[in-house]
Amino acid sequence: MSRTYPRFTRAALALCVALASPSWVAAQDTLDDAYRLDQRVFQLLQQGKYAQAVPLSQRAVTIRKRLLGASHPDVATSLNNLADLYRAMAAYAQAEPLYRQALEIDRK
Repeated sequence: MSRTYPRFTRAALALCVALASPSWVAAQDTLDDAYRLDQRVFQLLQQGKYAQAVPLSQRAVTIRKRLLGASHPDVATSLNNLADLYRAMAAYAQAEPLYRQALEIDRK
């Protein structure tokens, strides 16, 4: 196929690489994705699977900040969830600034 359609193959490969890139994936994230991530984080927190939950919680924060802005109440919720994880892991130095950020957003 590459001999018959060399440009198509290169274009298709470039498209596949672009679609698989983290920046394209991040651009496709939705608020529903952030909600689902937070729900999964809550489940993992209840199961004591903190290490698995942290990257999901961080991603939910990132999605919400990008789509809603850093001062949105839903961002505060995600920050609080991430702080809860760190607190459960006894990582208090990591939890405290997140709690403070969430509280500051809630006060606005």
